[in-house]
Amino acid sequence: ATVLSQAIRERRVVSFEYPGSRGLTERSVEPWALSVQGRALYLWGWDLDRGGERTFRVSRIRSQISFLGEPGDASLAPEGAEFPRVSSFVSPVVNVREGSTARTLLHGYEAGASSEEHGSPRHGWEHIALEGAEVGTWIGRLLPLAADVVVVSPELLRDAMLTRLRAAATWGEADA
Repeated sequence: ATVLSQAIRERRVVSFEYPGSRGLTERSVEPWALSVQGRALYLWGWDLDRGGERTFRVSRIRSQISFLGEPGDASLAPEGAEFPRVSSFVSPVVNVREGSTARTLLHGYEAGASSEEHGSPRHGWEHIALEGAEVGTWIGRLLPLAADVVVVSPELLRDAMLTRLRAAATWGEADA
């Protein structure tokens, strides 16, 4: 965090290895701010590789942080911009196949009344609003049930599930 604080003060572009859906990649970032959210430290800045604003969980950085270029090379955060709130605590809404083992297993995690705001599920399925937990916890609970569960919301959890399911679908014998 000391190197990142220096980079922010001096407006220096930084580079580091960071895990993503395509594995470990080198990222170049114009750092704007550091923020503690929950028990994690996050870096907020402009991701030069993806051409957009991004937050990075500092504990996930997998290499030394290097300076690129000279002091003053990095842009400042846009005027009026605020550090985005990073929250991995979600209360999912899912469609679950009626009568499935998944339905039985998820019974203990129900938050109460099912959510009607997402329309009615197709025949043989039902909406269930689930209690709040970390995204990673829900991925661990729902991934083994994926044949009988579809995440309706939040989009963050649905996308994380789809990323993992697509990755698993591409595995072959050579990957085992």
